[in-house]
Amino acid sequence: MDVNKAWANIIKHEGEIFHTVSNLEFTYQMNLNSNGFITNRGKITLTQKNFEKAFSLMPVKGPGELGQNGIYGNPYVYALLTDKRIMND
Repeated sequence: MDVNKAWANIIKHEGEIFHTVSNLEFTYQMNLNSNGFITNRGKITLTQKNFEKAFSLMPVKGPGELGQNGIYGNPYVYALLTDKRIMND
């Protein structure tokens, strides 16, 4: 899987329910103004650049490791990067 295909899957699955490691449900909407997406939990905006950086760090042991490497919204990004809809679609 390359990062461009993973990002295309992010766009494709907008509005679907995902779960963090701690089993919190979240959805997201694409935000073309920021070239990213906004989660429904806390209205966090996550950019494509942030996602691409996280993608380059994978695999990691958990969302905390992404956070230690400067990834914003690491629970949500990790959930997406380990979801089969995003990584295997």
